[in-house]
Amino acid sequence: MGFSDKAKAYFYNDLGLDNRGISKRMDNYSESLISRYLNQDKISATFILKIKKYFPEANVEDWMDDKNQMNEPTTDYEINPIRKINRMIKDLEELKMFIKDELSQK
Repeated sequence: MGFSDKAKAYFYNDLGLDNRGISKRMDNYSESLISRYLNQDKISATFILKIKKYFPEANVEDWMDDKNQMNEPTTDYEINPIRKINRMIKDLEELKMFIKDELSQK
């Protein structure tokens, strides 16, 4: 089961949302893009970040594990896109916490 199957199960079955409902909850993110991403296993970092922002309870990392586990880099020069995205998400979350802390001290 790949990203699209897991994402559809979460949005459609667990939350009972359709593409319009997902779009509304994601500040009107394009329904056509939502449909595209939910019907293929190719995903964008932007879509992942949107899911993390508007559905923080979603365990997006688990949705990406199946296929991408086989694509581990074989050399230091290769980049694993899932690890890169996860690192970006972690960095953004840390930056968000830093900014919150800075603003609360003022």
